[in-house]
Amino acid sequence: MRWVTGFLILAGALTLAACAAQAPETSTTTGGSRHAAAAGSATASGHVIPSGYRREVVNGEERFCRDDLDTGSRVQRTKVCLTWEELQAQERTNMQFYRGRSTAD
Repeated sequence: MRWVTGFLILAGALTLAACAAQAPETSTTTGGSRHAAAAGSATASGHVIPSGYRREVVNGEERFCRDDLDTGSRVQRTKVCLTWEELQAQERTNMQFYRGRSTAD
């Protein structure tokens, strides 16, 4: 009985080691996949898409969209789309907050 337990522990450890040794898959698709956005892909206008966003064209206008989880839900999401200028303004506000400055300065 003891050797069976030892064998199962060894088999589990080898399985975990094999999974950890595999390289993560890279996405070769572009145009809205989260993997491409996380890699910092560039748009036709030369903008680098921030992590978590994807480029979409809405009513002929370039937008950068993300899906936010709704508060109190594990499955419902809200789509948030920003123009490049709005996205840059949000990034500046976030950086000012992290540095301890208010946006009124």
